[in-house]
Amino acid sequence: MPRYVSTEKAVRSFHKFTKPTIKKVFDRLREYIPQSLACESAGISQRTFEFWLEKGRADRDSGLENEHTQLVIDYTNLVCDNVRTQIAQITYGEKGWQARAWLLERLYRIFFGLDGPEIAKLREEIEEAKQLIAMRNAETMKRTKKRK
Repeated sequence: MPRYVSTEKAVRSFHKFTKPTIKKVFDRLREYIPQSLACESAGISQRTFEFWLEKGRADRDSGLENEHTQLVIDYTNLVCDNVRTQIAQITYGEKGWQARAWLLERLYRIFFGLDGPEIAKLREEIEEAKQLIAMRNAETMKRTKKRK
């Protein structure tokens, strides 16, 4: 369940929940404008937009279908389209693909950044392998000392 900061703020944020506001935010996001600036250009705060998304996710998880759940669907589709476009241009080696790869890494760091989940898992596995190697080296050293 989303947290409400205050009733007054919640009422104000719902008052601005209009198709023109959402369209303006989405148009900016399609241009890869950072979410905070896209929201500001539409006259809302990033927190308000995130509140709407939280509400939509909570409603969706409760089995409701309303304008907030539709917002979540549309937002997810928009982000997927942005990623798909960048990946296609990188895959086909179009001129400037390095810049597009950099953009993906910055915009969607959790998926494409060096600290993404796949990289974090690999780092964990490397650390485990290092520990295993160190243990085996220590055992080998002990056996060597016993032989002498």
